[in-house]
Parts: sequence; C-alpha cells; structure tokens
Amino acid sequence: MASALLTGKTGLLVVPNPVTASATLFLDTPLQGQITLRTMDASGRMVHELRKVNNVGEIRLEFPVATLEPGSYFLQVLDAKGEVVGRVPFVRQ
Repeated sequence: MASALLTGKTGLLVVPNPVTASATLFLDTPLQGQITLRTMDASGRMVHELRKVNNVGEIRLEFPVATLEPGSYFLQVLDAKGEVVGRVPFVRQ
C-alpha cells in the first residue's frame, strides 16, 4: 500500500503504508531551493524535521520511522517561505 497526495503541483507518495522501520518518500515538485520535511503526529506536534536543498523534479528520500511510536502521522512539505505545499498521511505499525 502507499499513501499519496497531490497539492497544487507538488506530488507526494509514501511507500509502504503502513510503515514499520523505514519508508520511502517520493516528492515531485516544481519547488527549487530549500524545502523542509516535517513529520507530525496525530495531535499536530512536530516529531522530526529535515531540511533539504531541492532542484526541480523528483526526489526519492529514505526516512527512518523506527523511533516513532505506533500510530497515525503525516508528512508536511514546506517551501522556502515556510508555507505548507503538501501533506501526506502514514501509519507507523
């Protein structure tokens, strides 16, 4: 299973979903420059943040989730201005 979302022109895909130890994020975006990836728990609390410099196109990023408690989460993508441009839910088993 996978979890996918297309917001504006930013495509997100988290594989697999549900997740056990690690997942792969596929991000297809017209954004260039710094982007921020935030893992948020079901209450909206940020539990992890990663900043990355991006070129326009697709990013494939492995991210560990083994330290997360089982439950529902979502991944946010923010542009260089700090605006949320994408969001995708996933479940940690």
